[in-house]
This record gives sequence, C-alpha cells and structure tokens, in this order.
Amino acid sequence: MENDIQFTIVTVCKNEKSKIVKTIESVIQQDYANMEYLIIDGASEDGTKEIVWSYAQKDKRIKVISEPDDGIYNAMNKAISLAKGDYINFMNAGDSFTRANVLGKVDVILRKRYPDILCGEAIFYATEDLCKQGVNFHKKVTILRMENKGKLSCTKVLRGIWGCHQAVFAKKDTLRQYYFNEKYKIVADYDWFVRNIKDKREIEYNSIKVCNFIGDGISWKSENASILAKENDAVVRQHYGIVFAYIRRFIKWYRKSNMKKWKTVFIRYLKRKL
Repeated sequence: MENDIQFTIVTVCKNEKSKIVKTIESVIQQDYANMEYLIIDGASEDGTKEIVWSYAQKDKRIKVISEPDDGIYNAMNKAISLAKGDYINFMNAGDSFTRANVLGKVDVILRKRYPDILCGEAIFYATEDLCKQGVNFHKKVTILRMENKGKLSCTKVLRGIWGCHQAVFAKKDTLRQYYFNEKYKIVADYDWFVRNIKDKREIEYNSIKVCNFIGDGISWKSENASILAKENDAVVRQHYGIVFAYIRRFIKWYRKSNMKKWKTVFIRYLKRKL
C-alpha cells in the first residue's frame, strides 16, 4: 500500500567523491515507496558528478541537477523550488540515515498531526580535529537533539543552538515561505529556524534517531570559526536586537576564558581535600 506522505530527500554536494556513495546508498535503501531524491551537484570536477548520474540512470527516484551554484544554501533553495514531496529533508554528502526504516517511522509520526516541522535526533560523530578543540567535543559520539519539544529558549538562542537540519523534516510550503537567506554562508538554516519559531509554527520534537551526522562540514572547520561567530551574532541582532547579541557574545567569551581556569582551580581544591 502506498504511503500517505511523499518525502523529498535532498543532497547538495560539490567535489565529494569520497563521501557521496555512502549517502546515496543510505537514501535509496529506505524501505519507503513514496519518495523522490534530489541531488544538487555544484558542477563537481572530482568524479562526484559521474557517480551521481550513474545512480540516477539506475533509479528513477533520483533526479540530478549539476551546474555551478552560489554556495550551499543557493543549492538548497534550488531543491526547495523543485521538490514535489510534502515534506523535505536535507541529507548532506557524508551523512546517512541510521536505519532503512527511518522514513517509514517518520511517516507514522507525521500523520498523527502533520506539524510544520518535525525535529528528530542526530547521532553526531566528531572528527579527531574537533575532539582536540576542548570541552565541547570531548566525546567522539554525541546525540544532537532539540529539547523542550521544539521551543527555542533564550539560552539556546544565546548559544546559537537549534538542532541539526539532517534530522529535520519540514513541510514544503513552510520552506517555500522562508527560503534560506543566502547572505549567510554558514548559519542560514539557524536563521530559517528562528524565523519559524517567531512565526509560531507548529514544531514537533521526537526522539527518533534520524541520521548519522559527521562533524566535518563547513560550519565545523576551525578556519571558519570567525565567520560562524559573526553570522550567529548577525542572526541574533536581526531577530532579537543588538543588546541580546552583546549578551550572547559576553556569555561565549566568559565560558571560553574561564572554563579551563575554574576547572584547574576545582581540581587543585579536590587534591588538597583528598
């Protein structure tokens, strides 16, 4: 029996030859019939383009667009305009669904209320470089989740936390009302989520483990840290004002400058007591 909901799964990629097969295989192995798969390739030159076209020739569910683009969010916006599904999920190159029955389980969850946005959980795998960066990545494997059933608290806004778009299923119409703001190179998905929170969209949280998420994308690279910080500040200023942005900046500075200091003091104290 054909399922109620049609899903559009989107993978945007450029020169990801070493990663793309894992993601494609994960998507096409889903045991869910009513699905289309859009691969938006940014005119790759490393063999990625040839790989995705070879899969498209064998599987009619796969549709490929291969042409130059203006970045990740420009490619994602192309997919939104082309999508035919009721709900859209973005699964980046290198990432994968946790199991072959994820879409079937998500279908059951969505058909209860048909929320505008469903936030599942991601199993996050930190790279060795991230693990060396300190307390935020001391665990190799972490569960990324949207807590409080999708409610974005002030604390989360201040920290720049909202969830993981690989674990999100959003209605096509919701995405088309707010396309990703392409002036942001790293945090347009965060900006998009804040916009929907402010519009009081129906956002549902579920503990389903949707995807395996590798922390090696553009937002996780140390050389992009300054851009990430500036863009996060810009999003907070735009939606919550400059005062809120300065508070956020102060909290981040305080945590960064004092965390190791207080940890050292506490260890010394324990040693004296013991």
